[in-house]
Amino acid sequence: MKKGISLVIMLVTIAVILILTSVTVVTGNNIYNNTKKVKFATEISYVEEIANTYRLNNNGMYPSSNMIYIDCLRIKSVDLNEQFNSENISADNMLLLYKIDFSMLNPHELMYADINNDSGDNVYCISPTTGRVYFLQGVKIGRKTYYTLTDDLKKSINYVEDNNVNDGIIFLDDYKGNLKIKIPDEYTDINITSSNGEITVTQDSITEYKIYNVSYTTGSLITVSYKKDNILKELKYNVSEVSNNKPEFNISEIKTMVNSKTGKEEKYVKLENVPNNVKIIKYANQILNESKIKDYFQTGGIEIQKDDVITIPNNSLYNITVYIEDKYGNYNYKKISNADIDSYIKSNLVLQVDGIKNTRNGHSINTAVWEDLSGNGNDYNLNNVEILNKSIKFLGNSNSYGVLNTSLAQIFGENVNDVRTIELVVKPYTTSGVILSGGRTSQKAFGFFNAYLIPTISIRNTFLIENALSKSNYSIIYNNNVNVKQNTVDIEGTKNDQWDITENISYIGKRGNGNTSYSGEVMAIRIYNRALTEEEIKHNYEIDKLRFGL
Repeated sequence: MKKGISLVIMLVTIAVILILTSVTVVTGNNIYNNTKKVKFATEISYVEEIANTYRLNNNGMYPSSNMIYIDCLRIKSVDLNEQFNSENISADNMLLLYKIDFSMLNPHELMYADINNDSGDNVYCISPTTGRVYFLQGVKIGRKTYYTLTDDLKKSINYVEDNNVNDGIIFLDDYKGNLKIKIPDEYTDINITSSNGEITVTQDSITEYKIYNVSYTTGSLITVSYKKDNILKELKYNVSEVSNNKPEFNISEIKTMVNSKTGKEEKYVKLENVPNNVKIIKYANQILNESKIKDYFQTGGIEIQKDDVITIPNNSLYNITVYIEDKYGNYNYKKISNADIDSYIKSNLVLQVDGIKNTRNGHSINTAVWEDLSGNGNDYNLNNVEILNKSIKFLGNSNSYGVLNTSLAQIFGENVNDVRTIELVVKPYTTSGVILSGGRTSQKAFGFFNAYLIPTISIRNTFLIENALSKSNYSIIYNNNVNVKQNTVDIEGTKNDQWDITENISYIGKRGNGNTSYSGEVMAIRIYNRALTEEEIKHNYEIDKLRFGL
């Protein structure tokens, strides 16, 4: 019996010890987590305060030289819903933020972000939608990851709105005459006026804020009066300038220098006459779609300072786009390139039509003749087509085509056994239709059929056709820089076909008899009265890539 009592007492004692130990561990974790909360809350509220102070002293301009997109899918849904509410998250779960440039703020040393090496997610950002400050890497405290100043973080440091610059009122200025003012929802008796009286105000609301959209002009002093805790207050916002003009700049002539590290000579250019209010300077080693150039450079491109040099490749074709954007969001860009119309192989070139330079005097959207640039006068007369910036668009019906003003036999010569090279740059819209054909109106000599090309190639490529007048020919297709040989291109006619100089003609966009019309774009056609070498083919293709964005 005594042994039984001792066992019970021992078990109870162990249970009590376990309970006390677990309480101690939990209490220790709480203290540790609260300490981390205080540290992070103190830092992010400090960053928020100096960022807002900068904006107050700089007409609402963000302390940022770059915008970044973050992928919201990497954030837990519970944290996303709680900490990123009211943000403008796109349909593909991307969020645009301004990366805070601490060189504009000169802060004290930070614990979580390295102010001298702001790379990756180890950065603070500010939202143009809500004005919140985020630490992209997040700080894991307990089971939760903190990205911004949440309510429980505010409680850990007794955070009050009175400590915040502007009383928590946020000014979002596009510097083009439009100001969005976000005022906490609990404020009352709000009145907004402008010094010059030229102001219109529209109001909409979201959670936590009243939002006022203000239109202003240069020199406006905008005054916001409001009541907070039944105390009447006033805040002023000065508009020093409104600009809708793109910033102008120049690129120097190509210069040379000796690289001190490699000892080799390098080519370079410098930017000249860059305005002082420029916020972003970047460049890219590629052709960019003009309609999306600003979007590209918000996240892509190589960032430089206005006194930096841009190195030019010595021994290869290049196309460089330089982009600048001022603090008002106006932008401009320039390109430097040695990939131009004169860079193609010229030897034995007997026909050359080009979508970027469609006449001998430059580009025209009104021309009815696609002029031959080879010097041989082999022009195409156009009918019912659409002229684009880089191509001729054929509409896929028998009335939309181009026809040579001379016979194809005069271009090729009468010897059907001679080797010729035809290069095409095309963008088909469908998987049927004749891209290029030659022959009498009733009997075709050869044709390039989209139906045979589409299954094996990308939408835009350069096609080389050798021995274009024989059934035994083959095609060399460059698809994403890979040389692919095949025999599927349909070449109409045989070696025994004879060319009739008086009747033989050539069409773009249909057969001679009007059937099998082509729907799509043609960027370029080049015909040579000889076989190009592999190096020459690659040379022309590299130029096509740069000029047409292949």
